[in-house]
Amino acid sequence: MIESLKKNLIFVIALVAIVGGGIVWFAWQGGGDEVLEAGGGREQQSQYAVVRAEILSTIATLQAVLLDISVLDDQAFRSLSEVPRPVTQEPAVRRRNPFVP
Repeated sequence: MIESLKKNLIFVIALVAIVGGGIVWFAWQGGGDEVLEAGGGREQQSQYAVVRAEILSTIATLQAVLLDISVLDDQAFRSLSEVPRPVTQEPAVRRRNPFVP
């Protein structure tokens, strides 16, 4: 019992240390807002803004689509039935080992 508690405590401490180290590293790097390329910092952000705007416009277009499902309640649609297919018996071809080429 004590051994499993000790292992769990070590795991939690290691996890907290890794997450804390990641937060410190991310803060040290400047939060990822700036790009270190010469003259490309704001250009890179504007490219992301263009992609984000395209995605949002696509989502808005998809939300505007309305599907009319009243055709499913129509009597003609309800009277449709599946066409039966004839069952044909195939001759059984078997090999001793199916994995042999």
